[in-house]
Order: sequence, then structure tokens, then C-alpha cells
Amino acid sequence: MAREIEANDPVVTRLTEPLESLRDATGETVILGALQGNAVVYLLVLESPQIVRYTARAGEQKPLHSSSIGKALLGAMPDDALTDWLRDNALPRVTGRTITSSRRLRKDLEDARRRGYYVTRGENVVDVMAIAAPLAGEPGPLGIAVAGPMHRMAAAEGRHAAQLLQTTKTIEERARG
Repeated sequence: MAREIEANDPVVTRLTEPLESLRDATGETVILGALQGNAVVYLLVLESPQIVRYTARAGEQKPLHSSSIGKALLGAMPDDALTDWLRDNALPRVTGRTITSSRRLRKDLEDARRRGYYVTRGENVVDVMAIAAPLAGEPGPLGIAVAGPMHRMAAAEGRHAAQLLQTTKTIEERARG
């Protein structure tokens, strides 16, 4: 399934070049994900060239509440839809750092909306930090993440976030024509 997604999805094909540029600029793994039911499905994973890196595969699914792309997709929802989602969905613990309280998750999402990007710090994978942003104007909800080992990502959070936001802005401007 992962190979089929990567080989045949026109959105993935169109976004591969700017996402490769983002991976090269950050030196970390870059992921394109989409909302699928109540999870994020990875459509494209461009792994970091570094020996110690976050690894994943296209086709993997991650929970919305504990993954950075999931948080970006939740944060992009209208407030009433987010309220409904938080009321109707359990927030199971994935790691010891997973947010399992709907009140805490809402606050985390509100802070991220103001900041412009969404972060997980060991909430989905221990010792992995990821920064994500939603991608507007695409067919269906999509998000882009930069992910890597906590020690490198934390030290470069501001720089990686700026590069991520510039990439999403460039993609959105190209899509508008």
C-alpha cells in the first residue's frame, strides 16, 4: 500500500520536491500525512540522511492526539468540530508523555494555533520531537512534519519551525496559482 501511495498519488508527486528541500534544509525526517478516519496516515516519508534519525514508512497510521501532524489537523478544525471530537474520542496513552486529558490537549492546540505550528515531545515515540503544520488548500486535510531525536530537534525548534512554515506557505501559494 505504501508503495502504491508514493507512486500514484498526484498530491504526493507534486509535493515531493518542496518536501525534499525541507528535509535537506533541516537535516531531519519530513513526513506528509493525511486524515484517515480517526488517525493520521503517512503518505510520504523522506528520511533524514543522519545515522540517528526518526524512521517511519508511508502507510503507517498514528493517533491524532499524540502525533504532531494529528495535532495540526485537530488544530485546523473549526472550534465546534474540535469540541465534538474531544468529547467523542478517548485519548489513550501512547508513551509516558502523551496528553490524555481533553482539557490539556485543547490548551496545547490553542497555544500551537497562536504559535503557528504544533509540537510533540516524546508523546508518540519516546525521545522523538516533531514539529508540524497543516497544509491549506489541498484535497482533504493534510499536514507536514519535521521529526527527529529530541536533543537535536529541541535545539533547532525555532529554525525548523520557520523552515516548515515557509515551506507550507510556498506550497499554498503555488497551489493558488
